[in-house]
Amino acid sequence: MKHQVLRGFTGAAALVALVALMELAPVAQAPVAQPPSPAPQPAPAPGRQGGAPPVGAAGRGGGAARSGANGIEMVPGRGPAGPGYTEPLGKKHVLVLGGPAGFYHMSTPKAMGTVFELGEQSNLYEADIRTDFSWVTKGQAPHNLDYYDAIVAVNITGNWPLNDQQKKDFLAFIHDDGKGFVGIHGSLDANHGTAWPEYVDMIGGEFLFHPWWVSDAPIIVEDPSFPAVRHFPKTFTLTDEMYEPRMETFSRDKVNVLLRMDDTKLDYEGRMNVRPDHDFPLAWSKMYGKGRVFYSTIGHVAENFDNPDVRTMYLEAIKWVLRRTDGSTTPHPKVN
Repeated sequence: MKHQVLRGFTGAAALVALVALMELAPVAQAPVAQPPSPAPQPAPAPGRQGGAPPVGAAGRGGGAARSGANGIEMVPGRGPAGPGYTEPLGKKHVLVLGGPAGFYHMSTPKAMGTVFELGEQSNLYEADIRTDFSWVTKGQAPHNLDYYDAIVAVNITGNWPLNDQQKKDFLAFIHDDGKGFVGIHGSLDANHGTAWPEYVDMIGGEFLFHPWWVSDAPIIVEDPSFPAVRHFPKTFTLTDEMYEPRMETFSRDKVNVLLRMDDTKLDYEGRMNVRPDHDFPLAWSKMYGKGRVFYSTIGHVAENFDNPDVRTMYLEAIKWVLRRTDGSTTPHPKVN
């Protein structure tokens, strides 16, 4: 089954997807032969800083800024790859979570690989992927939320296996620290009812049903000024499984709806659990305390992560929650 899930991957995305499928299990590694010692290097010219690794060296970074070679601002490394690495000041760090506690979506590895790949291609952020929740905590070195600027939750259905302190840390990461959150598809189908109502409030609602299953969905762009959707035409069609949020926990008064299904073009014959108000939002932006939150239902169909428009949507959403772009969170009535 794994070779089917990995179909369509190349390069770094294939490696990331494979890691996700392996659930990041630790693997014993054979000793690696040490390379020969490099030839002595001449001393740096007077007045210039020497000894800093070049921009783009392998690893992760974090910590206080200092001046590197050629006057480039660098950040000493204390991130997940350990000490000793420096990177350009200002590069963001994204934690990609994709371990479902409920229904498993076959698109999950590809979605996680895409988020990783978008960071590599844009040079905007570095992504670490996990299919467990051990890093969802604060103040426990070396791997914790303090290092990250945003979380991308990919199809994490069911009740997340977090203890009470982890839940507090997760919410504080967004609400108090002003960090970002992007939810993809199945992450709306999570922590229902009394399991974790604060999560439902954070993301903006909870999954009710998908009356049209995987189908050609007629879509209307409600906020064409928002960076994650402004590249779409005013109306378009996309094949995916479009969720509808539960009326009891979703309100247009609390979010800025970006995309919705065109209710005038839907077939209601024999459909179950259809919202009586025929309002079917597909993507929205909102604030949760100091933090920015973006959610979209698009992501059930793995092939959509090859779609340039979908890739652009999620890249721009990540940029927005990282505060690299501006976009509204102001609620508004249904737009035709």
